Amino acid sequence: MPVWYRRSNRTVWRHIHGSVLVRPTADGSVIALTGTGENLWHLLSDPLTIEELAHCLGDRYAQPVDYIMHDIAPILDELVTRGVLVEATQP
Repeated sequence: MPVWYRRSNRTVWRHIHGSVLVRPTADGSVIALTGTGENLWHLLSDPLTIEELAHCLGDRYAQPVDYIMHDIAPILDELVTRGVLVEATQP
């Protein structure tokens, strides 16, 4: 069963100077997303699976989908752990 990722409703964020600053309201820390992380954040304005994210980023960076999936999986896991993203079984 696919897993969709989406931004948490308990997160505030702002796009500043080529990066996205994200703050989970639960702990008050700030996470800076740059480069691929910034693009990933903007793609997640709608719920997407890791495969969908990898296809979008693969097109943007001209890289194989499997390579992108391998690179973004730990980022997605970390953002879920930090409460910035949530996982869902349907969009």
